[in-house]
Amino acid sequence: MESDNLTGLFADRYTIERTLGRGASATVYLANDSKQDREIALKVLDPELANAIGSKRFMQEIHITSRLQHPHILPIHDSGQWNGLLYYTLPFVAGESLRSRLEREKQLPIDECVQLTCNVASALGHAHSKGVIHRDVKPENILLSDGHALVADFGIARATENRTAERLTSSGLIVGTSQYMSPEQASGEREIDARSDIYSLGCVLYEMLAGVEPFVGPNVQAIIAQRFTHSPRPVSMFRPTVPQHLESALRKALEISAADRFQTMKEFAAALPSTSTPSGDRRRPGRALRDAFRTTTGKVGFAAATVFAAALAVAAVNTSSLRILLKPAVQLDSSLYLVLPIADANGKVSERAQQAADAVMERMVAFNVPLASEAKLAEAIEDFGNPGGTPGALKVATAVGAGNLIWLRPDASLNGMTLKLVDVRTGKDISTTSSTALDSALVYRMLREPTWPAAAIGGDGLTKSYSAWHAYGRGHAALKQWNLERAEAEFALAERNDPAFVPPRLWSAQLTAWKHAPELKDKWVHDATMAAAAAKQLSPRDATVALALHAIAEEDFPAACAHYRSLTQRDSMDFAGWYGLGECQMQDKRVVPSRSSSSGFVFRTSYANAAADYFRAISIDPGVYLITSLDIMTHLLPVSASTGRRGQDAGGNHYAAWPSVINDTIGFVPYPLSEFSRLTRNAANNAALERNNEKLFEFANSWARVDSLNADAFEALAFMLEVRGDVAGRAGAGVTASEALQKATKLSTNDRQRIRIIGSEIRMRIKRYEFAAADRLADSLLTKAQMNRGEPDLMSSAAMSGRIQRFAREAEASHIWLPIGYAAIGAPSALLATSADLFARASLGDCTSALKQSESQLRSQMESYLTPDKREPALHILASRSLSLATPCTNGVSATRIAKPENALTRAQLQFGKGNATAARLILDSLQRNRANMRPGDLSLDHTYQEAWLRAAVGDSAGAARQLDLALDALPVLSASALRQPAASAALGRSMILRANLAAKAGDRTKASRWAASVLALWKHADKELQMQLAPLKSLAPQ
Repeated sequence: MESDNLTGLFADRYTIERTLGRGASATVYLANDSKQDREIALKVLDPELANAIGSKRFMQEIHITSRLQHPHILPIHDSGQWNGLLYYTLPFVAGESLRSRLEREKQLPIDECVQLTCNVASALGHAHSKGVIHRDVKPENILLSDGHALVADFGIARATENRTAERLTSSGLIVGTSQYMSPEQASGEREIDARSDIYSLGCVLYEMLAGVEPFVGPNVQAIIAQRFTHSPRPVSMFRPTVPQHLESALRKALEISAADRFQTMKEFAAALPSTSTPSGDRRRPGRALRDAFRTTTGKVGFAAATVFAAALAVAAVNTSSLRILLKPAVQLDSSLYLVLPIADANGKVSERAQQAADAVMERMVAFNVPLASEAKLAEAIEDFGNPGGTPGALKVATAVGAGNLIWLRPDASLNGMTLKLVDVRTGKDISTTSSTALDSALVYRMLREPTWPAAAIGGDGLTKSYSAWHAYGRGHAALKQWNLERAEAEFALAERNDPAFVPPRLWSAQLTAWKHAPELKDKWVHDATMAAAAAKQLSPRDATVALALHAIAEEDFPAACAHYRSLTQRDSMDFAGWYGLGECQMQDKRVVPSRSSSSGFVFRTSYANAAADYFRAISIDPGVYLITSLDIMTHLLPVSASTGRRGQDAGGNHYAAWPSVINDTIGFVPYPLSEFSRLTRNAANNAALERNNEKLFEFANSWARVDSLNADAFEALAFMLEVRGDVAGRAGAGVTASEALQKATKLSTNDRQRIRIIGSEIRMRIKRYEFAAADRLADSLLTKAQMNRGEPDLMSSAAMSGRIQRFAREAEASHIWLPIGYAAIGAPSALLATSADLFARASLGDCTSALKQSESQLRSQMESYLTPDKREPALHILASRSLSLATPCTNGVSATRIAKPENALTRAQLQFGKGNATAARLILDSLQRNRANMRPGDLSLDHTYQEAWLRAAVGDSAGAARQLDLALDALPVLSASALRQPAASAALGRSMILRANLAAKAGDRTKASRWAASVLALWKHADKELQMQLAPLKSLAPQ
């Protein structure tokens, strides 16, 4: 017999009247018990579940749970088996389930959430004391009746009092619901206890407060998996008014490990005091008054009894006064609204005022605004009468628990109406408006929070979900305060509450795009595309932002700039328009022909203009600093001699340019790469760097002044101070780079940033020639940081301190050291790993057989993994730099295996490798002449080392020594980005070794000793492959 279509007489006793509901495990019917002549709820188990349990086990469980007698437990009247179906009967409760309530209201008043949770905790605590675990605590199994909670469905709970008894789960059946299961229950553990029910009840409390379940996902598996890895998001992200102590208790109830939760329901309930009562007294005020009659021995306190008797005598004049006296204080719910028409002097409400109130409430109901209970309102009006002004209205609002009061009063004119929104908690007016049209626009104006900016208006009329609309408004308020994490959470909540509500998707996309994180691009592009498609529905500003963001996603930068420019023309103080103009110009890499350019080409956009637009956005709202990183600004305004601008034309040809001062403006003149490699730097290039230096120092300095608690600001300031060479900590010179780093370290809460800061501190130590301290910092960083993170500062720290293996692993995890275009060859991970190993060994000068083996393995893998047409370009991309760096180890031979030497250095190495030392020296001399305008610290250390080695190899030891001295003596002013490059970091130790050896050969004991001691300190923890190079230096270093 099927269980879900029963009619007529059941078990010769119960007459089924109708179906009340169906679930995964049972069907519930409204039935009449002919024996007791009463309505009951008849619950018939699903046949599959009944077979899994078995009638014997079922009767055992029912026998145990029928002993549970508690005010908040729905008792079991009867149970049995009929025609193969297992059933039990319960009292019929005319109320509703908590699930039905949540579907209607989403979020419940906070005080009611606490009360219902305490009701359920009391019931479950009683069951636990009898050895019964519910195992399926969820809103569907919590019934609401007269403001109280009743826990149902103990019928399939498992008794724990008898450890030798058969268990329901022995057949593999897991009882429970995925959204509310504890981690241990979801994993199928047989020995679960009261703490599992505590977790489930915590999930129910979370949903009552937040309006969403603690964990959401596309399927059951995804939902269950999350609770094993992390706690749910703080409930205050969805409802900021939740008190801290309540959130703390909820967080503890939802700990992943049962050992970290409350151990009993009593503990859980004790941590949930009424939010309307001071923490010193956890009773409700009404209960506190009644409890005043009792002493600890149960006797009535005489003084209290006398006072209360007097109160009763006074209150006896009418029943409403007595009800007011005995009624518990109601906790105000800040999300609940009450609409009241104000009465005249005779206590009467005019028909016009009542109609206006009804019209406003109709629109609020249609908008799903939480309104006070009509039954409670009727009772309050009976108690206090129709209010004739704000004081009386506040009494009524307080009585029904509404945190917000909207009262209406007819104007003198026939059609006018004045509406006032009042904060019931403080009694202060929030807003007042007069209107003749009681339409939806009026409701939006009244409900809008005073802290919401004008941007929030873009959500009006685009959703029927009040909770989604309100979350959207809170999101813009958070954005106005530059609380980006909170804004992101509010927009996400708005989207969940109404997936068809477009504005929160748009601003979620904008917030994500501002992060400039490539791994997040797919997400924001999807949302931006959806918003652009719905642009006609949006407000003019939102529509423009949507179209601009979509254009950036499509890399249609001229269109994006046009949209952003229209924003600034509409409102010159719109920071988003100016910031967007900076974005579209910065990201545009297109090069176009131009007759006015010395190269015949220009970039389509100006970096100088982009920087100016970013600065304009910051001047309008300093909060823009939070989304304008120093990386963005140094990209636009380079301060390093090795940094330029790259681009390509419509045909895909690549171009590059150095910054230069052109007509008193900093600009870039693009040249095809083949021509660019032959360009020499000039005074105009250096002047551009100096100007950029000044602009960015002011940027970082201002940022640190404006936002003195921002770690990013002080990290940026440290970088710019380093660029200026202020690393020595001179007295009276103001804040130094190290001091700025110390401040950033104290403020930082981000692991990646802390790694960067430590990397910067290592560079500071090197620039102060504190090599032992630099090595200790690097050793500490590399020991503590997880391997294979691919962080640039981990890679450079490993390279600087001579750790080949760690250098290779970090290079394998990050491809920043590879040239542009490596992705196009489609190299598999094994090929990239071998390439990283070769790069690390060549950079650090590992001249052992491992270097040769790594190159051989790379070539062999190319034969196996790549088609013939891709091998040569792959070898060029993956190996050319390494073959150049390996020249000192191979005495120039490795350079002969570089198929396409692209710069003067590799051409000189090639000539030397072929045995033509004279040609190599001529190229080196030409390089030296071309660098006449360069500062000593402008040249990357890996180039310095390779040129110095090659110069010594062709017989110019004195020239090699001079070149090394210029670089090593210029460490304090070395380009800030130079030592962050792994090959340059590795070259520092190699340069010291070469300089020490050259000095020893020349009989300069002082310099030999200095640089020998320096590299021995810097490479104290170097890998064994490099130790053989250090051994001869120990005799040169001071003992």
